[in-house]
Amino acid sequence: MRLKQLGFSKRLLLGLTATILAAFLLVATTTQVSTLNTLRSNAVETGLQNVRTKAAFLDLYLGQIRQLSGNLYSNADVYSLLQQPFLNSYDSYRVYLFLRSLMSLSPQIKLSQIYLDVYHSGQSFIIGATGSSYGPSRYHIDMPADLGPEAVYGEGPRSASTYGYSLSGAGTPVYSFHWKLYDSANTQCLGTISFDVEASSLQALVFVDSNRSTEYAEYMLQDDGEILFASRDPLTTQEAKSILNACEDVGWSDIAGKSFTGIAFCCGARLDNLRLNLVQLVPRQALYGEADAIFTRNLVIILVAFLGCCGLVELIVGQSTRPIRGLDAYMRAVDGGDLHCLMEDYVVYRRDDEIGHLVLHTQKTMATIKEMFERQQKISKAQRTAEARMLQAQINPHFLYNSLQSIASLALQHGDKETWRYITMLGVRMQYSMNLDHPTAELGQEVGYVRDYLTLQNVRFGRGLRADILLSPEAEGIVVPKMILQPLVENAFKHGQLCQQEESYFRLHALVDHGILRILTENNGTDCSPARMETLNRDLAEERQELTGDGGIGLRNVLYRLRIYFGDAVTMRMEPLDSGGVRVLLDIPLER
Repeated sequence: MRLKQLGFSKRLLLGLTATILAAFLLVATTTQVSTLNTLRSNAVETGLQNVRTKAAFLDLYLGQIRQLSGNLYSNADVYSLLQQPFLNSYDSYRVYLFLRSLMSLSPQIKLSQIYLDVYHSGQSFIIGATGSSYGPSRYHIDMPADLGPEAVYGEGPRSASTYGYSLSGAGTPVYSFHWKLYDSANTQCLGTISFDVEASSLQALVFVDSNRSTEYAEYMLQDDGEILFASRDPLTTQEAKSILNACEDVGWSDIAGKSFTGIAFCCGARLDNLRLNLVQLVPRQALYGEADAIFTRNLVIILVAFLGCCGLVELIVGQSTRPIRGLDAYMRAVDGGDLHCLMEDYVVYRRDDEIGHLVLHTQKTMATIKEMFERQQKISKAQRTAEARMLQAQINPHFLYNSLQSIASLALQHGDKETWRYITMLGVRMQYSMNLDHPTAELGQEVGYVRDYLTLQNVRFGRGLRADILLSPEAEGIVVPKMILQPLVENAFKHGQLCQQEESYFRLHALVDHGILRILTENNGTDCSPARMETLNRDLAEERQELTGDGGIGLRNVLYRLRIYFGDAVTMRMEPLDSGGVRVLLDIPLER
């Protein structure tokens, strides 16, 4: 189903739910990213500090070994013996004692043994922690040919060699540092000297924190990627070389490989030309495992909170949109033609807020529409009734009108202009009253109709009627139901016996006063008894329905039609005149 086809409440609920979910996910994601960045930053700082500290210790360790090898050159007697073609027992013993002294100079190095091979004399010396010996050379160190003076060659880790001698303690894991010995001009190689250090002493420098974090992996590597020591399953040489290259610039790097994903830290220590690199690998799980667990737990909490919020939102939206749904059902019922249905049957909302105002204004609007509809029905019914009565009263009105026109023309041909005038006036009145196409007219037309009627009545009763007609300009163009003034005039002649006494007069005034059309009629005909006038005024005050029967289109029908057209605020009352006669006052509010 498309979103546009969903109802308002469902779209509102969907929008709020999506907003809450987006907010929850945004908070969770932002928090997780911030946490991961913080952990990563802390891990980088800690890892660099850790690996650099170990490298500093390793550098000191290698410096002590370099110092031991340099002692050979600083002892002039021993150095000169290395250049002799033959060594007697005393000379050999002197070299032996010197090497023994080297073993005791740096006990923290944990030397396993020292091996000296002298090329000129063909003698070799081995000094070990468990045994020593010297004599003719039985073993020569195989070192790269391109290795020059002051260059060291590292070998190992491997099992300790006896270099051809029968000594106990063979097989101890060691790492060997080999130097070629040259004369002072560095032109002739005098022999080699090797320092075998216990592998455990180097491992202690590399894996000093291995017991604290078994998840970390630590390595000692040479520059070519060869792994010397490893706390975990070793990497391949290619992977190790790749890690060294990645960490070369800043000492650390993010690694995403087949066998490892995480952060690698690297720092090295140098002994002459030999560089030993310390590498620490922090797996992603060790770095972010706790954060991932917290994130998973937070997601569960967010999901529970989200479901709770969804239920609460659904409840709030349901309560908030219930009156709107009720209004929709009510308007559907009205649209189906049930204009008399009650809003209370569909909507009950008493709060003074926007929805309450909407319900109240809708109720008032529908009441106004119902009132206008009912009024229109009454107008149509009254119009149909008036048309029926006019049709019943006429005997071929067109024939009668045409006949009057013919008679008027005949009177004009005989020079009787006054007769022509009155007949023409009567024909115009008949045409005006029988025009069923226009149920309304301007008040000026109504007054003109009354003026013609008074003229004809004056002719009928011997020209003794005095007419006083006043119509203000503001009132002249007001549209009113047709034939509302005629009954007021006819009552003066029918009930007031106007024109049957001397000095008869009829007054008609119409003006607009503060938004009210005021119409006044007066005549000095027969008085109306107080009881009769009180009854008529009470009937006029309570008049709400159309009158039928012998009442014709009298005062109450006039009031009824005006109330249909202008509303129930229209009033009509009768008053007696002090000089005799009757006054009729009609007030029509123009603003609704």
